[in-house]
Amino acid sequence: MSSVDLRNTDSEEEGGTCLSEKTENEHAKEEPKEEPDDDEAPPPTLKRSLTSSDGSPRKRSTTRGQSEDERRRSESRGDKMPGSRGAKEDRPGSSSRRAASSRRTHEDTPSGQSRTASSQHPRTEKFVEQAQMIEQLMRNNEELQRNLDAMRKVSMHDDCIKLLQEADGDTDGLELLELREQYSRACTLARAQVLDPFKFVIQDSGMHAGHIICRHGHYQLARAFSKRWPAQWTEWMNTLTFTMKSPMRWSPVMCFFEHSRPQARNVDEDHARNIRCMIAAMIEATTMSTLMNTALNGGTFVHLARNADYLWIALENTADRVRVWRAS
Repeated sequence: MSSVDLRNTDSEEEGGTCLSEKTENEHAKEEPKEEPDDDEAPPPTLKRSLTSSDGSPRKRSTTRGQSEDERRRSESRGDKMPGSRGAKEDRPGSSSRRAASSRRTHEDTPSGQSRTASSQHPRTEKFVEQAQMIEQLMRNNEELQRNLDAMRKVSMHDDCIKLLQEADGDTDGLELLELREQYSRACTLARAQVLDPFKFVIQDSGMHAGHIICRHGHYQLARAFSKRWPAQWTEWMNTLTFTMKSPMRWSPVMCFFEHSRPQARNVDEDHARNIRCMIAAMIEATTMSTLMNTALNGGTFVHLARNADYLWIALENTADRVRVWRAS
């Protein structure tokens, strides 16, 4: 070959080499770069050595980012270590120990003593005063309600006679009498008006409170009227019923003995003693003419008596009166 051909061949080889390099660079630009896969695990890091350079075991730091002086100051203040918090909470009995220590800390101060005292004594003096005031108001309300009920019964005579005819007429009638006597002592009611509810007469028969008291055996009212209101009691014992309707011309003593009652031997001693006292109060307040009164049917209280025991007691009291009358 000639010299010209050699130069061309070298230039062609150089040019080919340049063209091939350019082509490879263009293909590299067109192909996208591969991104690293997220799922791939990060490269493992070196674990911290648990031993120091001299071979002694390394102590774990309880505080991060603190110097030795700061850590000591926090320990002197009693701050909790972040690393030991979970261990203390998981330790059994730690909560009770903390509560006891806080209690001891607070009890040393006056405020702590007051809190402990208030927890041991929840009913304070103010609470006790309020409770006593509420109880007093309740008692006053109950007493006022009883007074209103009694005054409502007093307002009408029909209510009073129904009151005496009830099973508890003896107790309720005595309560009404004592209530009006209390009003009289307090000067809110005249003494002459105390017996107004009891001074009623059933218009068709002429029965009064004395007849009803004796018929139902209200020994408490009999004792109260005979001792505290003897004039009214004597008037009742000697007033007969009307002749228009049964019972005709009956005395309170006749009403008592006509009513059927158990024998004195069949009742308890207290009841028998109360009945004996009531019979004595009736006989002492009744005149001899009234005792010997004869009803329109021709009978006396002896004919009407249904209980031999109580009749014998009445005759004994009558005999005692006769002996006293003869002696005088």
